[in-house]
Amino acid sequence: MPDFSALLDATAKKPHSPDKSDRERSRPRKKPSISLAAGLIMASESGPRTPVQALESQRERGRKEERDEEEEPWSDNLFYAYAKKSDQPDSPPSILTFASARVCHDWWTLVQREYPASLRPGAQLFLLKDDDLHEQMAYNLRFHRLRNQWFCSPSDSIGATNVIPLQDHYGRPVAATPKKPPQPPNKNDGDDAPRASASPVDAPHPQHPPPLDLSALNSSLEKMAAMVWENSAQIRALSVAQSSGLARMQEIAESNTAQIKSLADNQSSLAALLADNASHYIALSNATFASHEQHKEQVRTVLASNALHVKQLAAGQRDLLGTCKGMMRAVETMGTSVAVVNDTVKAQADVQAQTQNQIQQRSNPFSELGSPFVPSALTNRISPSPRKLNRRVKGVWYEYDMSESVGSGSATSTRGTPRGSVSLGVGKALDTPPKTPPGKSTRRV
Repeated sequence: MPDFSALLDATAKKPHSPDKSDRERSRPRKKPSISLAAGLIMASESGPRTPVQALESQRERGRKEERDEEEEPWSDNLFYAYAKKSDQPDSPPSILTFASARVCHDWWTLVQREYPASLRPGAQLFLLKDDDLHEQMAYNLRFHRLRNQWFCSPSDSIGATNVIPLQDHYGRPVAATPKKPPQPPNKNDGDDAPRASASPVDAPHPQHPPPLDLSALNSSLEKMAAMVWENSAQIRALSVAQSSGLARMQEIAESNTAQIKSLADNQSSLAALLADNASHYIALSNATFASHEQHKEQVRTVLASNALHVKQLAAGQRDLLGTCKGMMRAVETMGTSVAVVNDTVKAQADVQAQTQNQIQQRSNPFSELGSPFVPSALTNRISPSPRKLNRRVKGVWYEYDMSESVGSGSATSTRGTPRGSVSLGVGKALDTPPKTPPGKSTRRV
């Protein structure tokens, strides 16, 4: 349609964007068509209709059609029609028999409502899509009131007629008038032949025209007026539907254009985001690789230093083990030496004890005589323990302090008694002190 293409061109030139103001949105379209303008005017005159009002108008239209149909002169004769399967064009048609043309009309109305894929190309021809449509109608409750007013019989069954009488929608028979062969033009007529051929209706009976049937003419004119009125109403409805459809399609095209533009913007932004993400990913991969390499190098350095430290620790442990072994050998040697020294000391102690016993036996004559008498002076001289004088040692002998002598056996004590006061025998025996005092070693201190 040229008007619709012009509307699409105008829409494509100026796409709708969500940023436009209401003033720009309310701008009229360029070059509106006359049919569209008429449809819009009729739609504006009819005003907005709710679904309830539309349903009421549809019901009123149906009632009007029913009244018009009731006023039509329906025939009470049987009505015959062919029923053919639309999906099997080569199959033979079935024959439908109705009680009247009115019953056929009601039946076809129900078929259109229940099975919209069915068609009626002619008054006596039905195209049914389903194979078992008549069986489905038998079980359909909407066809229950017409169950005894029609039936279907296949054309190839016994007793079925293949040719049905010709009838119109109202069940009235249609008489087929045979066509007369054209008469050859008469040469004597001259110029009257084209006139006679120009009026084929008056050619068979030029001298006796048929009388006009005014009642039939009036009825046909009324039918024509009704058809024209119905066609005008349908054309008006179609124009309104076309205008509303065009407006809706324009809105859809504008919304689609806006959506496509927004999708393009979103796609461009998404592409930019993908590029940014790719660059970030590449930078992150490079940084990760560099850090990984650095970490690997650090780990390698730490492992090398740890290996070196372990080697040093192993060497130190080996040295420590050798030192410990040397110390153990030294301790064992020292233990052996100490044992030898101990044995030597014990032997020397035994020898010294024997020597001391011998010296005591030699220096004490009373022990040889066997007399238990020991003078108190000798006892007093020996009783004080030897001690150091002025913390000096003269040779290997201690110098005894003989200034005081206390007798343990007698009550008398002598102070400053010279050495010569002792009896001769005892003095001679004690003038020379023994080389080794009792309990003292001969080793120099």
